[in-house]
Amino acid sequence: MDKVSIIIPIYNAGKYLGQCINSIIAQDYPNKEIILINDGSTDDSEKLCREFKKEYPEVIKYEYQNNAGQIAARKRGLELASGKWCLFVDADDWLVQQNDVIQSLVNKARMNNVDVVLYDCKKVYRDKESVITNVARGTYSGIELACDFINDKCFYESKMITSLWGGMYKIESIREIIMSCPNDIRMSEDVACVWNIMANVDKVLSTGQIVYCYRIHEESFCRTHSKDLMESEKKFYEYLKAQFLKKEIWKKVENQIILQMVRDMMLADYNLLQAYYKDDIFPFNVKIEEKVAIYGCGDMGQEYLRVLSRHDRNNIVMVVDKEKTGEISGFKIDTPSELVRRQKEMDKILIMATRTKLRESIKNELISLGIDSNKIAKLDMKHTDIIRVLDLYNL
Repeated sequence: MDKVSIIIPIYNAGKYLGQCINSIIAQDYPNKEIILINDGSTDDSEKLCREFKKEYPEVIKYEYQNNAGQIAARKRGLELASGKWCLFVDADDWLVQQNDVIQSLVNKARMNNVDVVLYDCKKVYRDKESVITNVARGTYSGIELACDFINDKCFYESKMITSLWGGMYKIESIREIIMSCPNDIRMSEDVACVWNIMANVDKVLSTGQIVYCYRIHEESFCRTHSKDLMESEKKFYEYLKAQFLKKEIWKKVENQIILQMVRDMMLADYNLLQAYYKDDIFPFNVKIEEKVAIYGCGDMGQEYLRVLSRHDRNNIVMVVDKEKTGEISGFKIDTPSELVRRQKEMDKILIMATRTKLRESIKNELISLGIDSNKIAKLDMKHTDIIRVLDLYNL
């Protein structure tokens, strides 16, 4: 029976860690090991890890390291792993409540003779759930997936789950790839790893099976702004360029990599884009002086508010979210019904969503509530011109 190593990088996740580990302990698959890497946590994660290690000494390996980032923790987990296969599980997430999930994945991997088994996941909010699907069910060559990774027709969307927790991997096929990823890629490090894995493995199976539960909580929307994002993004670009030149697929994927970098800036360092485009609210067909409403207080909404609210030509009239309440960046968060009532006060409504389906769903809902469709800002794809973005990064 093939051994499976489950690697869990941990940073201040004590609130959720028990559910995560217990969901794996509950799996009937007997030949498994759980590798806990505490990446310098300052909460009670250390205590919990030691308690689990004491209770399940035959199953759990535990190691503490000074804070070095998630990719460094995963690398250390791989160094300790003795299995043939591995899964990566984030410490605030968990596996579905079906005790045969790991057994099912191993069976499918062996039956189809693959290097990677992809699966779907549940996106779990406090009061609702949705499903994140991977690529369509079937068997693929890895290079096929790598060359068609980002959908450049749908505004920077990946065509597969780009987190390492989206699959089970044959360790001998991915160990060297993950070890090669620079530790100082601090945003989209999973994208870099998954993309490079796809470019290097022979065969990938996508099951359509829901295996993983991805928790969305308040901390998920509190991204720490990084002054080092530009350097991180440069390393992301240079790392993948070096890897893909070896595979002779660079020309096929360069534009897709640029789109991923633009999306990263939209979510975590919009100031770079705003300083570059000056008069436009990137990537909308909207001028900075127009009166706007911001719809959505997730990562993108928070980042745009952080930058635009400080602009000397700031004309943000209101901030709207269907589910969140309170204040953000000094603005009261209003409801969609209030947006309908006050729509005459603004020129445009900016929907802060990078996912096409979500953006279209919000747009249709607003129109059904009585919003003038002409008020909803359109995206201007000219902003994704490769030359302009590379110039921004001095690449």
